[in-house]
Amino acid sequence: MKTTKSMVIGFALLAIGIVGLIYIEYFYTGTDYANLGFNEWSTYNNMMGGINFYPKKYTSNGEQIYFTATSKSGSSIIANMGMMAMNFPMMSCASCHGKDGKGGTIRMMMGTFKVPNITHKELTEEEKPPYTNELLKRAITKGIDHKGERLGFPMPVWSMSEKDLNDLVDYLKTL
Repeated sequence: MKTTKSMVIGFALLAIGIVGLIYIEYFYTGTDYANLGFNEWSTYNNMMGGINFYPKKYTSNGEQIYFTATSKSGSSIIANMGMMAMNFPMMSCASCHGKDGKGGTIRMMMGTFKVPNITHKELTEEEKPPYTNELLKRAITKGIDHKGERLGFPMPVWSMSEKDLNDLVDYLKTL
């Protein structure tokens, strides 16, 4: 009982700290999240592993979702990590898998993690059995891989509209 209460308090304090960092960044460094004005001094970028590659214009809704976890339609996209649900600017697919989808090792506040390669070739030609569109959608929205096993932390379970999910899967095929 005491441990659970301590964990809840710890997560609440962590969430408050993250919101505070974003507030400070927005008002004191001029980072404009609405226009994706990330820069090399971004607290968010450094906190999430030093990712500094967000383009300002996207060729498709799927590309925008991959890089920003926001939809051109304005519909909500949320990453659920168990006890925490987050949306942009906290994380996106590219935050961990990289701009090219090749993954690698990333450093986050919670530790260092090995992130898998999610390029189309890797998922459809190298994986046995290969990912299909439906298995990829299941991995994104339910956290279950192509073999029916749960994907490991820190992979979130994403919640988004069917159209946004289809657009994201279409974009992933370009990686």
